[in-house]
Parts: sequence; structure tokens; C-alpha cells
Amino acid sequence: MIVTGCNHSRIRSLTVMETKLFRSQAVEHHKNRLHGDAIVTPRISHSLIVLFLLVWVAVVFLWLISNSYARKETVVGWLEPSAGVIRVYPEDTGTIKKVLVSEGDFVEKNQPLLIINGDRILTDGGNMEENLLNEYDVQKSLVNEQLARSNTIYKSQAKIINEKIHAAESELLMLKEQMTMLSRKHALISNQVERMSVLKKDGHISGYDYESVLSQELAVRIDIHNLTISKISKENLIEQMQSESNFLLYENQNRIDQLKEKLSDITQKIAQLNGRKSYVIKSPRAGVINNLQAIEGQKAVSGSAIPLLTLIPEEAKLIAHLLVPVRAIGFVEPGQNLEIAYDAFPYQRFGLYRGVIDSVSSTLMLPNEVLNVPYGLSEPVYKVTAHIQKQDISAYGKSLSLKSGMTLNAKISTGERSLIHWLFDPIYSLKGKM
Repeated sequence: MIVTGCNHSRIRSLTVMETKLFRSQAVEHHKNRLHGDAIVTPRISHSLIVLFLLVWVAVVFLWLISNSYARKETVVGWLEPSAGVIRVYPEDTGTIKKVLVSEGDFVEKNQPLLIINGDRILTDGGNMEENLLNEYDVQKSLVNEQLARSNTIYKSQAKIINEKIHAAESELLMLKEQMTMLSRKHALISNQVERMSVLKKDGHISGYDYESVLSQELAVRIDIHNLTISKISKENLIEQMQSESNFLLYENQNRIDQLKEKLSDITQKIAQLNGRKSYVIKSPRAGVINNLQAIEGQKAVSGSAIPLLTLIPEEAKLIAHLLVPVRAIGFVEPGQNLEIAYDAFPYQRFGLYRGVIDSVSSTLMLPNEVLNVPYGLSEPVYKVTAHIQKQDISAYGKSLSLKSGMTLNAKISTGERSLIHWLFDPIYSLKGKM
């Protein structure tokens, strides 16, 4: 290295100053500097650590890209036979007189289940239904008597009119015979008038004789005219009486129809009273008796929300009914898998069970529109049905059958995204707001 004189003097002056400011050992060490650039070689352990970190970052990135995250919503539901459950209610208010079945019995269609007694006792101790039945029986007897009298009166009136018609027809027949004879007489006299006219012209008879024959011919014509009037009058009378006979028939038929209608109404009321007094509830279809709540002597109230019993079809498979709120229905579709936890068997001990969605209702149901559900609803829902893969569960070495009405919770997927998308979702959200 070539150093000018000026620079050499400056270095010496700086060295003197450093000697005064720092210790002599530090100044001496500072003079012993390396010439040129220094290359620091990393240790092998450091290289391995960096390589490991790079590989780990690459693996994590690939894992974030290849795996997805599913957002799940927990919904409530219950089990029910695929053919549905029939709930049996009383038709009318009364007292349960007889229970004809037991819990778990299999019954055929139209088999008697319960006998309900609907008798009502009045303040005087009398039976209201019995009193009404007696009164209706009296009314029924009166109506039957009116029917009999009506038929008797009609037959009597019809007989009188028919007799008058027969008499008028006989008189009409006689008039027709008289007209026939007068017509023949008129023909004879007319011939006589013609002959007398010729004789008068020849002067063989007098004018008086000719006028006498003309007078006879005129008298016969007048008689024919009068008979014709009588005949027409008699025919009109017969037609009028026939109309009266028909009217009498229709009037009597209407009166009988009214009485029969009244009788039918009374008979219907009697049947209703007998049914109200004691009626039998029959099975609407074949099935197994379940949730039998009817007790002999208990009051059965018409319109009650509590059924007397329920019918479950024999060997019917259970399906899950789910109530999915509006906020979670967007990505729910048939064929989607479910994770089901039954409330009767805590999932922490007995695990989760699989299910598959069969159908999703297309109509929103308000809380007051959902009937016969074991939950109180506070928001609109969609009804979803799903089949369960197992009809029983394993517990403590046993196979326990699931039962209709069991409540459950189901985890349902409401959307699926890749993990990398989920990780950067806050950034995407900020970008969408800008």
C-alpha cells in the first residue's frame, strides 16, 4: 500500500489522539486489522435448521391448500316412523268408560280401542241424554202418526176425486151417444127437407108443411149445439179434476217428504245422543299401541292437544325430522351427511351416529305452524327429513333399539372452504369493503 506524506501525517496525528483517548491494548488491537473482505462461513447446524424450516413451511402451505374447513350448525330434531305416527283424540267430551288395549299391543284396522261415556248429569240428578232421548222418541212417534194420517187423508181425497172423474166420464159418454143419435136424426131431417123443397116447387105440398119440416131441422141443430157445449164443459171438468188429483198427489208427497225429513233429523239427533252417551274409538289403521295415556274413569276432553294414545306402524323404520333455522338452510341439500347425537345417549360416552338427508322442505314454517314437535320454537324453520344408518345403538355390551319420539341434535354442514381461504378470509373481507 502506497500512502502519501499528507495522509501519513494525519494517521500519526489520529494515532496520537487515539492513544490519549483509549487504552494502549485497544489501540494496538485496532492496528492489527485484516486486509480485504471477510467471508463468514455458516455452520452446518444452522444450514440444517434453515432447510428444515423451509420444508416445514412448504408442507404447511400444501396442507392448507389441500384440506378444507366445513362450517357446521347444530340443529334439533326427533325420531319418527317413516309411515308417520297417528295420534288418537276423543271425538267428544266424556269419561273413559273402558280401555280395551294395553301398551305395546298390536291392533288391526277398525279394532275397538276405547269406550267413552258422555253422559251429563243435571242439577236435579237426572240424566240429560236420557231426557233428550225420551223427548226425541215422543217427537218421532208424533211424526210417524202424522205420516200415517197424511197417507189416510190423501187416499180419502184421492178416492173422492176419482169417483167424481168416473161419474163425469160416464156422463160424457152418454153425451157422446146422444150427439151420435142427434146427428143421425139431423141427417134424416135434412134429407126430408130436401125432398119437401122439391115437392113445394112442384106445388104438391103447402108452405106450412115445408116450414114445419124446417122447424124440426132447426130444433135438432140447436140440440146438437147444446150437447156440444155440454160435452166440452164435461171434458173441461174432467181435466180439472185430473189436475186436482195430480196436485193432491204432489201436495201429499211434499208433505210426506217434509215429515220424513223431520223424522230423519230426529233420528240423527237420537244417533248423536247415543253416540255422545257412549261411543267407541276404533283404530284408524293397523299398528302398535304407544304412549297409552287413557285411564278408565279419566275425563276425555274434545279438542285437547294431548292424545289418548298413539299408533305406530309395525316394523316401521325410524327417520329423523330436523328443524333447520333460516340462517343455516343455505347449503343444506339431499344426500348431505349428518352427525347425530341422541339426547338419551350422551355422545361423550356413546359417540355420534351417521345420517343422510333425504328431503328439504321448500316452504318456510313459522313457529305457530309447526305442530306436534317436542320443542318450543322461537324462529322460523325449514323441515328436513333424514334416514339414519342404524336403528339401534351399542351400550354396555347390549344393542338398544331407538324409539319413536327420541330427541336428538345433528351437526349439519352449512358451507365448506379450503383452509388457506379460511385463513385469509379476514383479508378478503377487508378487500370487499374497500
